[in-house]
Amino acid sequence: MPDTPKDRDISVKLAPDRMTAELKVPAGFDAEHLTTVYVEQAASEKNIHLTDEVRSAIDRAIRERKPGENLTATIAEGTPAEHGQDGYVQWLVKEPDEKTDNDQTENTDDAPHSLSHYDRSAFIMVKRGQKIGKIHEPTAGEDGREICGEVVKAHMGTAAKLDTNDSIEIKPAGDLIATCRGVLLREHSRAVIESQLEVNGYVDFSTGHIDFCGDVLITKGVRDLFRVKADGNIEIRGLIESATIICTGDLHAKGGFAGGEDGTVDVGNDLHARYLNDVSGQVHHNLIIDKELLGSDLVIHGNLEAPRASLVGGTIQLVGSGTVNELGSPGGMATNIVLGALPKLEPLAEQLRQIIRISEQQLEELTVENENLKYLKKPNAEQKERMTMIMCDFSMTETRLKKAQGALETLEERMEQDRVVDLTVTARAFPAVVFTYRGVAMKLKNELRGPVHFCRNPRNDLVVETDGIQTPIEKLASLANAREAA
Repeated sequence: MPDTPKDRDISVKLAPDRMTAELKVPAGFDAEHLTTVYVEQAASEKNIHLTDEVRSAIDRAIRERKPGENLTATIAEGTPAEHGQDGYVQWLVKEPDEKTDNDQTENTDDAPHSLSHYDRSAFIMVKRGQKIGKIHEPTAGEDGREICGEVVKAHMGTAAKLDTNDSIEIKPAGDLIATCRGVLLREHSRAVIESQLEVNGYVDFSTGHIDFCGDVLITKGVRDLFRVKADGNIEIRGLIESATIICTGDLHAKGGFAGGEDGTVDVGNDLHARYLNDVSGQVHHNLIIDKELLGSDLVIHGNLEAPRASLVGGTIQLVGSGTVNELGSPGGMATNIVLGALPKLEPLAEQLRQIIRISEQQLEELTVENENLKYLKKPNAEQKERMTMIMCDFSMTETRLKKAQGALETLEERMEQDRVVDLTVTARAFPAVVFTYRGVAMKLKNELRGPVHFCRNPRNDLVVETDGIQTPIEKLASLANAREAA
């Protein structure tokens, strides 16, 4: 090295992390002595590995130095360690507030596919066997190196944590598979699939419509125009407003159902309600009412159990037996009861009757046409061919008619066997209640004090039984007109 005062000599300074080295040349340093060898010697004294990159950086710094000016230049750079990435869980299900490609941000006339606010769901529904996510493994990373040659160790990424149960299967490759259908619940690192959906509050715009493949519990009620559908049982603890309720199992309407104009139900098994007001639809097994059944149009495929309730207004088609406390109202509100209803068989019978009516009309038309052709003295070839076709059509229609008549006869025999007429009114049946039995509607003339039993006699006629005495319905009721009948 040249004999130069220290305050005027070059210096090589290492960063504390030993990842960079900086060359400093004071303005008064003699340019003649600023050589590559001189600087490399200074770097070697600091234990810097003289790689090709370091030598190139030294040469570049020397070339770029301007006489009479201080020089500060980085001549060595280490390679930082690339630490491994942490493992993570990638969820493949749509978040409740996540928009799809079809969702529109503005409500415009040219956005017909925008999602209704009623259809936006606050829950993540999954199906059995559905791939709902994937666990990605952490990576190892890549070691780095300091400028003095020491290895900088890379840290392994942290494995993803997922706390779950047997509702989610973790495959060897990390795929997450739903082992059951239900709602996916996630909180922090825990994720499970629940077979029962619990709505803590109302079904309203905060939840959207509910369409769930399992049991549903709603702690409050269901607001107007919302739909709750479940492949299972539904329990609603608050008031159901003008909504649609559909389930394959039981419906427990503990807060009652005020249906208004649009309240509908389709219950696959039993419906147990505090009360039903202005509700239409079907109950495929038993209907149990605690207080009141008002203004509702229902088909009950099982029994009606309302021993302490009033049935006022609307039309009830009852397939099984029934018990009510009061039937109708003192004011004569139109109340229709169809006894011995067979909603599954009656449409088939009506189809057969329609086939019979059409076939009989066709046979009559073919007979008239054939009679007219028979009286022709010299029918031409076309008329003769038509007579042959008439005979063929007549034979086919007659065969169809006989088959339909036989099928209808068999069906009607089964209908009579299956028909149940068994309604008990424990307190009172008011005037103007209309009873429909086998297509005939009868309007009650006077109030009947209970207990009174509506049933059939051995001739299958509708009778009213009081204190063991049966009275034909015709003596207590008159034929109802078309407007009054169900």
